[in-house]
Amino acid sequence: MKIIEVNHLSYKYNETDVAINDVSFSIEAGKYVAIIGHNGSGKSTFAKLLMGLLEPNENSIKEFGIDLNRKTIHELRNRMGIVFQNPDNQFVGATVRDDLAFGLENRCVKREKMDEIINEYAKKVNMVEFLDKEPENLSGGQKQRVAIAGVLSMNPEIVIFDEATAMLDPKGKKEIRETILKMKKENPGMTILSITHDIEEAYQADEVIAFNDGKVVFQGKPTEVLKDQKKLQEIGLDIPFVVLLKNKLEAKGVKIEGSSLEEVVKNL
Repeated sequence: MKIIEVNHLSYKYNETDVAINDVSFSIEAGKYVAIIGHNGSGKSTFAKLLMGLLEPNENSIKEFGIDLNRKTIHELRNRMGIVFQNPDNQFVGATVRDDLAFGLENRCVKREKMDEIINEYAKKVNMVEFLDKEPENLSGGQKQRVAIAGVLSMNPEIVIFDEATAMLDPKGKKEIRETILKMKKENPGMTILSITHDIEEAYQADEVIAFNDGKVVFQGKPTEVLKDQKKLQEIGLDIPFVVLLKNKLEAKGVKIEGSSLEEVVKNL
C-alpha cells in the first residue's frame, strides 16, 4: 500500500529560489525510509510540505490516499508525528513527565490512563528513571528520546524525523539510531521517514531517497544506492564507513554479509 504519493511536487520560496522541482515518487506503508541530501538540496522543505507546514501545489501530495490541502490538513496531521532538529524547541513541560502529559492532554486522554501511557512510552525509549527530571538537565540524545516518546504516545501511522540527530554528539546519534531501529521492530506497520545527514543511519533504513538541487536523484535499497561512491560524492554526500570497508574487502575477493558495521565486523 502506498501511504505517501508525491506527484509533480514543486515549491519555491520566491521567484528565483526553487526548493523542490517537479518531484514524483511514492513510499510504501511500514517502510523505514531515509531521505538524504546536502544542505539546500530540498529534503527539509519536503518534510515541511508533508506535514503541511508549507503549502504544496494543488493535488501534488497524497497521504493515506487523501489529497493534502487546507481542508484535510488537520485530519492528516492527527495521523502523523514529527521530531525536529532541536529538542529544546519541543519541550513545554517543567519535567519530562509533564512534557509527555501535554500531548496526551491535548488528545483529551483521561487522567487515570495518562500515567500508564507515560510510563509505557518512557520505557520504550529507556527514559523511565528521568520522568521527574527537568529537561534542561538531560543530554541531547536523552532529550530527543523524550521527544520520540511524546510522538509515539500519540500512536501515529507516520513518524518524520527532521534532522533529529544533526545537533547531537556521536553518542547521541548512536542512541537515536538504536531507538529508531527499536521503533521499527516494535511497530512493523508504522512508516518512518528520516530526513538526515547521517549516512550511517541511512544505511540501516529499508530504502533511501536522495535529493539534489530540488530533485530526487536516486531511490532504492541502501545497499544499492550507497555503494556508488562516485555518485554520492557528486552530490556532496559522504560514504558510509561500513560501505568503504565492504568495498575494500570485496575488491580483495572477500565477500562480507551484513548492513551495519557491527554485522560486518562480526562476519569478518
